[in-house]
Amino acid sequence: MKNIQSQFDEKTYNSVKLKKALKRLSDKKASYIDVNDFAIEVGEILADVLGTNITAEGLPDGKMYFNIADRILNPTMQKNFDLVSGYAGDVQRELNQAAGIKLKAQSPVINQDRIDGIINRVSSEADFEVIKWILQEPVVNFTQSIVDDAIKANVDFHANAGLKPAITRTVRGKACDWCKNLAGTYPYHEEPENIYQRHDRCRCIVEYNPKDSRGIQDSHTKKWRDHQKDAKIEERKLLNLDYPSYTGPSGVSAIKRGKVHPDALPNWQNAKIDKQKFEKYFLDPNHSRGSAKAKELNNVLGLNPKNYRMVANQIKKQLPYYKAIPSYEDQWGKRYVVMMPVTGPNGKTTNLLTFWIDEGGKEVRFTNAYRAHEKDRRKYK
Repeated sequence: MKNIQSQFDEKTYNSVKLKKALKRLSDKKASYIDVNDFAIEVGEILADVLGTNITAEGLPDGKMYFNIADRILNPTMQKNFDLVSGYAGDVQRELNQAAGIKLKAQSPVINQDRIDGIINRVSSEADFEVIKWILQEPVVNFTQSIVDDAIKANVDFHANAGLKPAITRTVRGKACDWCKNLAGTYPYHEEPENIYQRHDRCRCIVEYNPKDSRGIQDSHTKKWRDHQKDAKIEERKLLNLDYPSYTGPSGVSAIKRGKVHPDALPNWQNAKIDKQKFEKYFLDPNHSRGSAKAKELNNVLGLNPKNYRMVANQIKKQLPYYKAIPSYEDQWGKRYVVMMPVTGPNGKTTNLLTFWIDEGGKEVRFTNAYRAHEKDRRKYK
């Protein structure tokens, strides 16, 4: 695992293509074409490193057992997600600013189901040689999909804010007939259902530039009008614009720039989240005490015990950037509450209250969570 991480870090650091993409970002010239190229390069680097370091000879009985696949693929593909979604967020922010749109760049939610699918598939074969292909192009394809998910998140958000986004898909190389039929520019909600889908080795590009999506300008105030109802506007502000976050352009960039919340949870770097808290309590609709809260999260976000990793990853990633409010102290340790926005599998977002205990050691432990209501938002903001 250490060899995989160190080789990946070295190759990404020395990549000419990644340096070019970062230079275009610093020059304020980057677009989603650059994000797509960035993702392909990151995906190909990971696929190359995995192919070099994982062989049938190095595996017990020549088989990739589930625990090995889980230990290797979850952190490496999470890192790909962090790098690509971070760069996409920085590019979207620049595009928004260039278009005069004062909206926060939206981050996609990691597609844990795709990662789990690769892990389950690679560990299902008795002979690794038969299935090793799945650690190549499918890894690149997954990394490309992060860009598509980022575009979709921002297009949806801009449309809900009253803008009129249009999505463009262009072919690259010797495109197949299926891809050629998807090519074109489409107004929001008029795009083909599978505009974001790709087959293996597909290098088509999905683009979005908000400069042409601003709608109608008020001739007196010169401000772009928002056509959504007041309730929707207030909800958008609460969830995405006026929330006291210290993330900076992206989670990855924020860590590098030190923009962790000054009142972040103590020892957040060593926060422990036990999946049993999700599967057997927090998201369990049959739990004797927590069933009502679990059912509410299922109704609002589509969360259930099977997709707990989606919310667990968001909580862990966002934890440093939101204020931790001391709650009380008992014989087991100091208790804290951290409120943060979380997006569910259905694409909807709500604020979540997360509860933690600092037992006086070097780590803090997740104890519970539930959806924040209006009184909670006033209390913990």
